Amino acid sequence: MPDFGDMKGAAKDAPRPARKSQKDLIRELAKELAGVEDGAERLEERRGMKIDELTSDEADALIDELSPEGG
Repeated sequence: MPDFGDMKGAAKDAPRPARKSQKDLIRELAKELAGVEDGAERLEERRGMKIDELTSDEADALIDELSPEGG
């Protein structure tokens, strides 16, 4: 039987992908801020990134940045 003990640390350290709820919130915030339906696409173009490829930590940081002051 193979020893998978060494793999535990690697999986634990790997960045977690953003949750669907995080990606949905980013898309909604981008739409509200841009005032247009394609706000998420514009955000992706300006940032040079894809919302679907964000890690959970990156998504959290972007949500904080896009959220209106005070919440």
